[in-house]
Amino acid sequence: MNYTVASVFHFVMCATCRLIINMVDTIGAAAAWVAPVIAGIVGIKSTPDVKFIRCHVRANLSSAAPPCDGNWQRKLGVEDQLTHSPTGRLDTVHKVPVSGQLSATVAERTRSQLGTFSPSETKVARALLAAYPAAGLETVAELALRARVSAPTVLRFASALGFEGYAAFQKALIREVHEEMGSPLQRLDDHDSRVDGGRTRSESASVFLDGLASTFDALPEAELGRAVNLLGDKRLRVHLLGGRFSRVLASYLNTHLVLMRPDVQLVPQGGHERMSALLDLGRRDVLVVFDFRRYDRSVIEFANRANAKGSHVVLFTDPWMSPAADVAEVVIPARVEAPSPFDSFVSAMAVVEMLIAAVAAHMGSSARSRLIEIEAMQSGDNAE
Repeated sequence: MNYTVASVFHFVMCATCRLIINMVDTIGAAAAWVAPVIAGIVGIKSTPDVKFIRCHVRANLSSAAPPCDGNWQRKLGVEDQLTHSPTGRLDTVHKVPVSGQLSATVAERTRSQLGTFSPSETKVARALLAAYPAAGLETVAELALRARVSAPTVLRFASALGFEGYAAFQKALIREVHEEMGSPLQRLDDHDSRVDGGRTRSESASVFLDGLASTFDALPEAELGRAVNLLGDKRLRVHLLGGRFSRVLASYLNTHLVLMRPDVQLVPQGGHERMSALLDLGRRDVLVVFDFRRYDRSVIEFANRANAKGSHVVLFTDPWMSPAADVAEVVIPARVEAPSPFDSFVSAMAVVEMLIAAVAAHMGSSARSRLIEIEAMQSGDNAE
């Protein structure tokens, strides 16, 4: 009798669980269309993946449920992070943006694909281009209202452009805004060239001192420590790479590191030499990258490929972060504000100087012995 009751109870519970799961599936399908609209109303710029939520609801209902596949977590251009209640059940889902690849601007992509969009997506494209880039920085619901289409159409439009969701689409637009802010020509229009020498001197001092203070206050200790350990490890080879202007920082650091340790070299500026340098990279290599706003695409691509080959990537960049930050093991930001229309490397150079001192202290007698040998060789050459 007890066995029969237990069997009936087990059957009823299983049937109830299946009913709940089917209800979740049905509600989830509707939520896929309704959620973007609700999110737009409340100001959320990207909505949770329904499949992701449904999968983890199933996992909470049954410990025997199959594991959730993580491959699709980036479909919306976000990584989903679960927050669980004390009971271990699914509580909320937080969205963490995932960076997209640097390529043509959003406007260029849109214009080049105008002939490939559906009629509804074309409406979104024209609404975006008519008020670019502000329209693209609106919520999903706001852009849908502007284009007179549904919220899912806006999401499909972002996907058709090649972005992994609306969050990645907006991140690309924000990066464009920052790059435009970094344009010397743009800032020249706002720069008062008629100021007198005294005012220029006082303003310059203020800007540089503020930049230095802000940079050193915000420097992450853990990142600096990791950078020192990597550069001070003689088992690793060090390669330094910079862009058109930031190459001066790479060259300066290179000049000092070769005095303290072996296997240090600048990455060639281009051509077959740069390709050969990339070909030789591996897990025993450290790539130190300098990339500041108006980011250098060739530098970013080199960093991406070095990371793919297993190399350690250390990045010096500005507070807005080069796209190379996506693959960097260490990221060290520095302010670039200047009294002129051009970005300043005053703060970045100060950080490099600090890093040189830290590496010298870290290497200790090893660096000292190398310096003694170099001095001896130089003295012998002078005697001849």
